[in-house]
Amino acid sequence: MNILLFGNTLNLRGTTVALLDYARGLRDRGHSVSIACFKSEDCSPDGNNVNVIQKIIAEGFVVDLCIGIDGLNAVIDANHIDFAYFIRAGYLEPLPVGCRTGVHAVFQFKQMHGDVYAYISSWLSNYISGGYIPYVPHIVNIS
Repeated sequence: MNILLFGNTLNLRGTTVALLDYARGLRDRGHSVSIACFKSEDCSPDGNNVNVIQKIIAEGFVVDLCIGIDGLNAVIDANHIDFAYFIRAGYLEPLPVGCRTGVHAVFQFKQMHGDVYAYISSWLSNYISGGYIPYVPHIVNIS
């Protein structure tokens, strides 16, 4: 399966750490994994960290820098992506077309979108949805 993992930015924050953990896990299970984010001028003020992107590339992942949702759609088409994973705040943001999508919500929003929508913790799921919306916790490496 061709899987794209998307974070609005790739930096030293927890969402990028989690995204990279998922990328490694999926690759280890035989999936073709690529990573994408918006170019710095299209994203939050802290932007992308060049050293982080170089580290991700050094681990053998392809990183695509997209300009807006149209750029993301082009990446999905060019790489024949079957599923695109988004780690994001959780409020309604545009999603690409041409593949199934999953949203991993990290903050206290309840604006379900995508083919799959889940929170990052049982606490968040219980607090926002009474446990109705599922959660997928981050990978914890103890080594």
